[in-house]
Amino acid sequence: MNTIKVSLLHPQILHSRVRENRSLVTAMAGEAADLGARIVVAPEMCLSGYIFQDRMAMAPFVETADGPSADAFSKLAKEKSIFLVAGFAENDPETGIYYNTAFAWGPNGKVVARYRKVNAESRWACPGPPVQDNVFDTPWGKCGLLICSDTYHSLPARSLALKGARMILIPSNWPPTGSFPEDVWRFRAMENGTWLACANRTGDELDFNCQECESYFVDPQGKVVARHKSPDSLLLSYEIPLTHSGDIDAGPRREEILASRRPYLWHRLYANLAFFRDITAGFKLPAPGVTELHLVSPGKGKSPADALEEGAGKLSPGSVAVLPLQEWDDADVARLEKVAKDRGCTVLTAEPDAGYGDGEDDRTHILVNADGADRVPVPFDRTQELMHLGTLAALPVRMADLVHPETALEAAKRGADILIAVERELGPDDLFTVSMRPIDQAACCVCASDGAGLGLVPEGHSPGTGSVIRGNGWLTVQVDSAPLRVKRFQDRADFELLFQGAGNGPWEWPGRPDRPRVLPVSPEARKPVAWSPVRKPGGQRP
Repeated sequence: MNTIKVSLLHPQILHSRVRENRSLVTAMAGEAADLGARIVVAPEMCLSGYIFQDRMAMAPFVETADGPSADAFSKLAKEKSIFLVAGFAENDPETGIYYNTAFAWGPNGKVVARYRKVNAESRWACPGPPVQDNVFDTPWGKCGLLICSDTYHSLPARSLALKGARMILIPSNWPPTGSFPEDVWRFRAMENGTWLACANRTGDELDFNCQECESYFVDPQGKVVARHKSPDSLLLSYEIPLTHSGDIDAGPRREEILASRRPYLWHRLYANLAFFRDITAGFKLPAPGVTELHLVSPGKGKSPADALEEGAGKLSPGSVAVLPLQEWDDADVARLEKVAKDRGCTVLTAEPDAGYGDGEDDRTHILVNADGADRVPVPFDRTQELMHLGTLAALPVRMADLVHPETALEAAKRGADILIAVERELGPDDLFTVSMRPIDQAACCVCASDGAGLGLVPEGHSPGTGSVIRGNGWLTVQVDSAPLRVKRFQDRADFELLFQGAGNGPWEWPGRPDRPRVLPVSPEARKPVAWSPVRKPGGQRP
């Protein structure tokens, strides 16, 4: 099998000692090239170290894009005929603005990409612009650049995938505190179907202990294939597989993910909520408070209605029970109605709707309370309104929707507290997905016959909290919507790229699955249809 060798430098960076750090990084990069690496990545802020209290403290250590360090890295890339990536504090001589920047130099010694960190250090650095030239061509396909915590937010990595990146190179300075970077990097690789190569560092810097920092290679399925930590400077190298045509082998996952995007449903994504003071009143959401949420997993081949009746004593007035996807007949729905009426609770489930499409993409959600049952048809290409479940503003989704960060961000910008996926069975990545997707500012859960999981929105870069069950059982969580109404978005994103070709939406499509993604239809045909709940049993779509 053909491969391309990529090396990550894991150096012991000395604070404020630029010349020594530059000598170390160039020596390690040269060694990596001599050992066969064609792409070499050094960490974030690899010349000066990371911690500086203000602009004045940073000033002696910033360099321009044509300064001595850039010149040394350029000459090394040309001498060794490699692609070299390194990050340092950049001074833009035209403006005097400081940036936390990563550069990539090609085998000809010229800069082929530059990326200025968006989630920049607030004490001294200016955030980078939302649109940047951070993808470059190699003989093995396109590679993209991000820096460290910019990967915490989902849209920068998604933008690189849309630009064609097969591998994302990440200079980093991220110790395993707060949100563990391994999980973030695994998730970014998995949701975009790209390789990730993350160069971290070691050493002690003031009160910043980096000896537990790890460098990683992550494959497009989100599996860590190589990792390293050490108190000493070392190289971490990996042979990235190539296709028969010589491209980085990311498999079909990236193309499948990008082909399944539905940006015409996500136009609320670019809404600016920075000055939105009261999200509850502004979006007419339920009053914040605690709702008891039960995710009921009956076990494979078992009846969800049976499981609900057997555990009905756990249901308190005002609580919400979620049941897996299945075909529901009128008799079983009547059983759900009886439980809901007797216990004063709400039941949410879903069934595939074969009357509109292929039977699995389209859903009819069944919402049951003391007043009866409503069937809410939801074709996969229509925007669904939020459901009010107790104190929660909830959006029922498919797990296939949650591979896209845009789904969660768009829902969060409509005020959603939680996204609820109802499935037949758990997929291999479903529990990991609902544990990580809340980074995008809405809690997430999945309920299936063979397990359930729920993740809550983390605070800052702290790890998220949540619970899972595997097999049969009840997962019961007290969900407080009050903290879920405090949302923080990173809106420095390339929205034009994210919505390229979206149009106003394919409101009239011929039958699936061979229909095109966007049809040139009249403005009248593009108007969304108002979908209304239909009283069971078996009501017709309006």
